[in-house]
Amino acid sequence: MKRAAALLLAFAWVTANAEACAVCFGAKGDPVNEAIGSSILFMIGVISVVLCSIVGLFAAFFIRAARHPLNDGAVGDTL
Repeated sequence: MKRAAALLLAFAWVTANAEACAVCFGAKGDPVNEAIGSSILFMIGVISVVLCSIVGLFAAFFIRAARHPLNDGAVGDTL
C-alpha cells in the first residue's frame, strides 16, 4: 500500500512539473493555435456523431424487434 501511494505521489509530482514545449504552447491569438483548437473541436464532434449513430442504430434494432409481429413478448417487456 505504501508503495502504491509513493508511486501515485511521484506520478502527481512529475505531471505537475510537466510543461508544454514552445511549439505546442504558442502565443494566444495566434492563427495556428486557433486552428488547432478548432480542429480538436471538429474531431470531437465527428467522434460524437459516429458514436451517437451507433447507439441510434442499436436503439432502432431494439425498437423494431419489439414491434415485430412474431415477437413473443420477451424483447418488448423491458420498455
